[in-house]
Amino acid sequence: MSGEAVREMLRRAGSFLRSAALRIDWGDYDLACYDVEQALQLYLKAVLLELFGVETRAHGVLEHLSILRRELAKAGHNDLVSRLSDLVRDNRVLIDLIDTSYIEARYSAGVSYAREDAKASLDFAEKLAKLLEEVRAKVKSSGGFGPAGRLGLLMKWRDYIDILGIVIKETMPGCKAYIVGGAAEDRLTARSDIDVLIACPDPPTRARDIAITTTRIREALEKRGVEWAYLLEFHIVDEKLAEKILSREHNIRII
Repeated sequence: MSGEAVREMLRRAGSFLRSAALRIDWGDYDLACYDVEQALQLYLKAVLLELFGVETRAHGVLEHLSILRRELAKAGHNDLVSRLSDLVRDNRVLIDLIDTSYIEARYSAGVSYAREDAKASLDFAEKLAKLLEEVRAKVKSSGGFGPAGRLGLLMKWRDYIDILGIVIKETMPGCKAYIVGGAAEDRLTARSDIDVLIACPDPPTRARDIAITTTRIREALEKRGVEWAYLLEFHIVDEKLAEKILSREHNIRII
C-alpha cells in the first residue's frame, strides 16, 4: 500500500507543477505559488515515506525539508544533508514565500504576487525536485536506514532470485513461484515486503503446515547466505486461485 501511496503522491506533485506553469501563463501568480507549495509538500512526503517509512502530518515546505534532513543525517548521508542545507540557506526567503502562499491563496484577497515571484517559485521547485531524485537514487542504493537498512536489503532481491527459485523447487516440488506486488511493480518502499506467490496443485491449508513450509524455505535461504529471508512474505495457494491473482497482478516468474 505504501508503494501505491508514494506513486500517487509523486503523480499529484507533477500535476501541481504543470498546473503552476499554466497559471503563470494565465497571470494567476498567487495560485501558481499555491500549486508549487502543494507540489513540494507532496514530493517531500513521498520521499520520506518511500525511503524512511515516515508518514508526516507536518505542514509547509520548510518543515518537511527539516524532517528530511534529520532522517538523512540519522542514516549517515551527510553529503545530502549538506546539499539540502545549502539549498535552504540560499533560498530561505523564497521558501517562506512559497509556504505563505498556502494561507494567502486560500484565505486572503489582499496580498498580491508578481510574475517573478511565481516564476522563481517554480524554478526553485524544479531545482529541488531534481535534488530529491538524486536523494532517492542514492539512498535506495545504500539503504533507507543506512548501508544495512531495510530498504537497501529489499532492493537487492533480484540478486537472489535464482537461489529463491532453487530453494522453493527443492522444498515444494511441483509448485510454481512468482514475485508479485511492489517488487514486481518496482515500487518498493522502506515499509514493503517481498511478496512471493507459490502456486501448488495441492497446497497446505492448515496454518501450522503452512508455517512449517515457509520456515523450511527461510532456513534454506539463510543457509545459502540470504540474510534477509525474514523480509519475504509467502502466499501459498492452489493453482486456480493463483491464476486469478496473476491475472490482475504484475508478476515475475521464479520457477
